[in-house]
Amino acid sequence: YMVEQLRALKQRLEDSHKYIEKVINSISPAIITFNNEGRIISCNSSAKELLGLSKKKGESIWDILSDYPSLKKAVENLIEKGNRRTEVREEIKGREKFLSIELIMSP
Repeated sequence: YMVEQLRALKQRLEDSHKYIEKVINSISPAIITFNNEGRIISCNSSAKELLGLSKKKGESIWDILSDYPSLKKAVENLIEKGNRRTEVREEIKGREKFLSIELIMSP
């Protein structure tokens, strides 16, 4: 009985994860999530398009941001200072972009 409950719980978690992933991919703001070690957990289609990313799960966020010095510095400052939001200007694909960056730390 307990094994069946665990299987059902696992399936519900997987279904919830797929649903959340679909929602995140359908919104226009670029979203990249990464863990405390800086490894990418997920990125939505807007982030992939904006930064020219393929599915880079597990890759270092710092390697990706190394091509975007202003963006990298802004993220580093948010983490170091514990701030939640900042704005940055960055040239991406030859065009100047004004980006709003929000850092949300999980508990």
